[in-house]
Amino acid sequence: SFNEFFYEGRLIKQLSKNNITVTSSLRQVQRNDGKYFTFDISVSNNTNSDITLLTNRIKAKIFSNNQRKSIEIPALTRKEYLKIKKRRQNMRTGLIAFAGGMSAASAGQKTSTTNTNSYATYSGTANTNASAYGSGGYAYGNATTNYRGNAYGSSTSTTNTYDGAAAYAASQNEAAKLNAFVAASEEAKKRWNEEYLKNHTLNPQETTSGLINVKYYKTNRIILGIIINNLIFSFDWDPNDSEF
Repeated sequence: SFNEFFYEGRLIKQLSKNNITVTSSLRQVQRNDGKYFTFDISVSNNTNSDITLLTNRIKAKIFSNNQRKSIEIPALTRKEYLKIKKRRQNMRTGLIAFAGGMSAASAGQKTSTTNTNSYATYSGTANTNASAYGSGGYAYGNATTNYRGNAYGSSTSTTNTYDGAAAYAASQNEAAKLNAFVAASEEAKKRWNEEYLKNHTLNPQETTSGLINVKYYKTNRIILGIIINNLIFSFDWDPNDSEF
């Protein structure tokens, strides 16, 4: 049997076969560590025997906008998704560490500039004497010249020094920020470990749930297929049905 209903604004689709009930809900198109369709899935075992959920048997058929073509891709298993998260986290950590190191190194560099201006006044007297002798007789003369002036000058010098104490304090601060980032990332990863759908063998009357990611492709129709005990549970979704 198939049923659709809304719960607190979210569209839920539920399908039951042979006393196995599977529900799915398209939570969002999320852009953390890539771009994915994120589904919430739950499986309930109402049989009298164990059943096993294998996440690598969850696939999605994604259609072109004109519905004439489609591709089938597997959902990301928990192991695959955590590997992607770790790779992206390491890249972000490396970039932050590099930026922090550059900031700490520059914190120890100090530059001082000194400007020097000079001013001087000068004055004096110059005497010039001249004499000449010719057929007409002897001639003599002198001249006195007074002079005065001002002289200006300026110079600039730049001095670079390194303050080891300031650099150390800055490096400690950057290390603290980096450690806080890594701790926050690890905490986020732990939450994903708890929430992401896992392989699980369900005892009778047991339910398991979690989210699953399907790589994003632009589409207006996606069919999510979940295989349990060789039964196929299919859910037809429009991306516009997502909660977020």
